[in-house]
Parts: sequence; C-alpha cells; structure tokens
Amino acid sequence: MCYLIILVYRANWIFGDDHLFMSTILVGKNISTFGSFKFGRFYPLAFLEFNIIKCISNSPYSYYLWVSAKALITVFFLYNTLRLLDRNNRAHMYLSIFLFLSIPYVYLVFSDIIYLFFGLYP
Repeated sequence: MCYLIILVYRANWIFGDDHLFMSTILVGKNISTFGSFKFGRFYPLAFLEFNIIKCISNSPYSYYLWVSAKALITVFFLYNTLRLLDRNNRAHMYLSIFLFLSIPYVYLVFSDIIYLFFGLYP
C-alpha cells in the first residue's frame, strides 16, 4: 500500500518526457496513435486510455492514480499466480512480490506516466 502512495505522492507534470501530454491532453486535444517512425517504433495503443481520463480531470493526480491502479493490478495477478504455484509458503510469496517491486526498472516504469512499457506488466 505504501508503494502505491509513493507513486501518487506529490504528482506533478515534469519537464521532459511529459511534453507529449503538455502538447495534447492539457490543451484539450486527444492523443492519437504514437510512433517514432524514423527510429522504427510504432505503438498503436499507447496512451489512448489517457483520452478517457482527460474527460474526468486534467490533474496530474488522476493520471498517476491510473498508473498506481495498474501497479495494484500487477501485484494482484502476481500474488494469485504465486499462490497457485506455492500455496504453503506465504513468506516466499510476499518476498517475491517485494523483490519484484524493488527492481529499479519496475519502479521506474510505474513511477512515471510516459513509459510505454507499463502496459506490458498488467
């Protein structure tokens, strides 16, 4: 639970990769299909869920709440998978979840809204 609070605590737009949101959603435009074609990258479904959140609120907290919800969904499925694999050892289960969430790149993906890869976790 503390992990989710840390993800949302003092949420704010950052200067840098959040320029995509600053030039689209925050000025009332929808995010369309995203791609960096000169680098060979195409993400047809990236960030489209933020068009729905835009209708509710433009506060950074609403977007970071969505990211923390994805983290919660990831923990839920990881917990259920580990419970099916090893029903008797709960300490092992909780340690595995803690270690997964402690991986720096996992935290990095869940701590910012601009990462395309967080859609791959849940």
